[in-house]
Amino acid sequence: MREVGIQWCKSSFSDQPDGACVELALHRDCILLRESDDPGPVIRVVPSGLRALLNGIKADAVKAATARLVDGAACLRR
Repeated sequence: MREVGIQWCKSSFSDQPDGACVELALHRDCILLRESDDPGPVIRVVPSGLRALLNGIKADAVKAATARLVDGAACLRR
């Protein structure tokens, strides 16, 4: 997707030496996603879909972190 006027933004957490990261852009009523090291393929998502995906990722991360804490606490009690 090579449309004029699309401004791609990199994450402020992008600290890879080669600069590879996910880039986002707003386009009409969609959010566009692409990899900076291979900018050809672009994924279009609606904001609610991206929000649901990110919330799911966060929920799984919280579950995993909680499980590690519980496992660690159980080890301390042994």
